[in-house]
Amino acid sequence: MKKRDAYSLRLDADNSLAVKIRTGDKSTYHVEWVIPFAEGGPALPHQLRELARPRRRVVQHLANDHVSLMTASMPNLKSKLMKTALKGVVVKEKGGQRDDWIIDYKALPQRRRVDTARGQYSVSTVFVKQSYVEDQFARAHAVGCGPNGMLPGYLALEDLFRRHGPESETDGAWNVIFLGHKEQFLCVGDENSLLFSRPLPEDLSGGEERDEYINRLATEIDRSNFFAQQAERSMQVRRVIVCGQPDTADALVEALAERLDIEVTRWKPEGLFTAEEDKELWPYTLDLAAAAASYHGARYHLLPPGAVQGAGDRARRYATVGAVTFFAWTAPLILVCGLWTTRAQNNFLREAADLTDNLYHRAEAAASAYLLNRVFKTQQEAVDDLGGGQPDLAVLLNDIAERTPEDVIYSRLDLSRDKENRFQLVLHGESIARDGERAQRTFLEFLGAMNSCPHLQEIKEPVFLEINGLDDTKLPRSRVVFTLEYLIREDQKG
Repeated sequence: MKKRDAYSLRLDADNSLAVKIRTGDKSTYHVEWVIPFAEGGPALPHQLRELARPRRRVVQHLANDHVSLMTASMPNLKSKLMKTALKGVVVKEKGGQRDDWIIDYKALPQRRRVDTARGQYSVSTVFVKQSYVEDQFARAHAVGCGPNGMLPGYLALEDLFRRHGPESETDGAWNVIFLGHKEQFLCVGDENSLLFSRPLPEDLSGGEERDEYINRLATEIDRSNFFAQQAERSMQVRRVIVCGQPDTADALVEALAERLDIEVTRWKPEGLFTAEEDKELWPYTLDLAAAAASYHGARYHLLPPGAVQGAGDRARRYATVGAVTFFAWTAPLILVCGLWTTRAQNNFLREAADLTDNLYHRAEAAASAYLLNRVFKTQQEAVDDLGGGQPDLAVLLNDIAERTPEDVIYSRLDLSRDKENRFQLVLHGESIARDGERAQRTFLEFLGAMNSCPHLQEIKEPVFLEINGLDDTKLPRSRVVFTLEYLIREDQKG
């Protein structure tokens, strides 16, 4: 492997940090330096000047709680249209406007033939507020750095695990846990993608109640494994990997090994890095992982618009230089032959540019609306397929509520199926009034209203009817206790 330098940068109001590593063999990295500094300090460390040099590989560390991850089912679209549609999904879930978000995605292998047949494909999507990314990028420039990548800590660690995680004979999904001084989180994923990441509780006792804290962590990890099974892109977690603070990680591995029936492994990613100084490296695990990702190239790109110049930008710049050079030689001829057309041409070009921009935004908005409509239509078709031929229970319950007098109180509603797989509804309740006659009259009015309900067919007369007084409040009140059984007509849709 050719030796190259790679960097990571973390800007924190209390503890900013820059890391430089140099690649060694295929599985190790050498730490050149780890430099803490004050972001707004009067004098920045001279090592930061290296990050400003051209072609430096720098990944900026973003806060975990600002970067979200989701898995979505989408039509098979081209990249630009896919991002437009995904931004629409993010806006629906998180709010704001489409241009408020920066996203990137990875297409995932299909697992369900039904989804593929319907033109639905799963994508792993990472998204973050553009204002936050722009602020972080501006702060990096203020210290002389232009990062070519941005990642949250959990994605940097996940990337390091995919490249250098401990070997295992167990296939399937995994759960990687990181326990740091300030950050504790887990990541659930498989060989194709990360399903989700979530924070873990911190030890508020400061280590005084270590056993209780370990048990709490184990419970949260067990819940996450269960949740992974229930997710739309279901994953059966078969491995748990723990890294971070040595004492806590060792204790958690021991507790999980006794509690779980799956493989539990203690991983020390800091062992992938060597340093000349005798320095404890595990506290810098996430920063080192970000530096390693900067060397290999981040799997997701969350830079603000215009942060990276591509080949197209360079081509346009070269074309501009060539045009300026040509104009310098031909300006006299142009001025003599075409001065009178300049104003008309400029006005036309300006109006055409404004019209083009307007049409572009309209077309983009129309594409977004069309794609979202396709997504929602497909989802509705799936719901209709699952619920085809079934009664609309929400409409039914609303109808029953409107037919029920104020003096009738339900104690229980039972919904079940009979031997012919038809829905049955059993209502238990009571009609309350000052005397038995009024209570019975209210019940009969209620019974008549229910018998006229087009959704219900009475199976038989009330099987339980009781008329008595209420003496617990010592008021002259009576009640009629009833149990009613109905068959729900499935041909009624409300």
